[in-house]
Amino acid sequence: MPGVYYVLSFLPVLSLLSIDLMKLDSQRLGYFDYLNAITIHTLLIGLGLFCSYLMFNNGKVPSRAYSENFIFKSAPRADKYVFLLIFFVVIIFIHQILSLRSIPFLMMFTDSSVSELTMAREGGYKLQGGFSVYFWHFSRMVFIPFLVILTFIKFLGKKDYSSFLLFLFVLFVGVFNNALSGAKAPVAMLFLCMFIAYVLLKGSFKLRYLLVAIVFIFIFPFFVEYSYSESSFIDTLSLFSEKVIKRFSHETFDRTLSYFDSFPYILDYLGGRTNSLFLLFSQESYFNVQNFIFIERIDGDVKEHLLHGSANAHFIGYMNADFGMLGVLLSCFTIGLIIGFLDVKSSSRIKTPESFALYIVMAFIFWKLMGSQPTSVLFSHGSILAFLMLLFFNSINKSTKG
Repeated sequence: MPGVYYVLSFLPVLSLLSIDLMKLDSQRLGYFDYLNAITIHTLLIGLGLFCSYLMFNNGKVPSRAYSENFIFKSAPRADKYVFLLIFFVVIIFIHQILSLRSIPFLMMFTDSSVSELTMAREGGYKLQGGFSVYFWHFSRMVFIPFLVILTFIKFLGKKDYSSFLLFLFVLFVGVFNNALSGAKAPVAMLFLCMFIAYVLLKGSFKLRYLLVAIVFIFIFPFFVEYSYSESSFIDTLSLFSEKVIKRFSHETFDRTLSYFDSFPYILDYLGGRTNSLFLLFSQESYFNVQNFIFIERIDGDVKEHLLHGSANAHFIGYMNADFGMLGVLLSCFTIGLIIGFLDVKSSSRIKTPESFALYIVMAFIFWKLMGSQPTSVLFSHGSILAFLMLLFFNSINKSTKG
């Protein structure tokens, strides 16, 4: 689990290998603050992991032999809970459709303009209120990825017609549900998780499987890009490929740097105002820092459909905006501790399809640290929920065997 996040967190830094980009970025206000924060992040995340392994696993890195002693069969009681969860996911899916006046995904098949599509997503879907929205997020980030990976694993183990049909049904509902907002990553995540599960269980993979995985991972993101584009198919494909490369390199670096350019050089540190959880302990008002940075980065007039835009950044950007370098330091060490603890407690329980699927889900939720607040990753995105579900299903399978 830590390896997924740790490796991906290094990718934006590699953009500094470009001399031209480095010269441009080095002239910005927060450049050296950001480099210091990246150094702190690298050291403190690693120190937090080491401390967790030392306290909870005798200083040892948890075993990564996922395929050893793996059992494809689940306890009958666990299967019942899985079917209940499938039913619950379908209910949440129907609730979203009935609640949204404009569904961005369906609007892509109409003559809607780019501004209308953007408004439906940024000003409609993302700004939905109410407690039920948390269930939407949990379904998209935890329940559906878990069910897709689980039914995929069981199909690999059984290879019968009924398990194949169940997998197809869950995948269909999952793809449609995660596509409702028009966001690219939630759909791509499902196919990437399946590919990772396949590779880890088989212990190896062939090149043709990688090529097939790449097609399925990027087919929906490209469809969304093409729907928003006014260019030709080839030009859109070229631009899309360039954006994918930048998304894992300089784009994340550039957006996070904007947070260090703004705080404390344009505005004073916000003292926790960007985080809803911190606001529970203060009387301060919420400050939408993602929207502030998004508008700050736009040259010229801001068009109406961009007013609700967000410039998400690596979590150290949010911590710097709230508390400066002290916030970066404390949050990095704490996140390292938490990831290490969850890794130790989860790795020893990966023996059944349910625990294996939830472990992969947790790994990809922590990937969201590249663009979310740490508290959001832990709570609203569902990493804590996924961990509790892993413990729950592990106890069921363990008690049944006993």
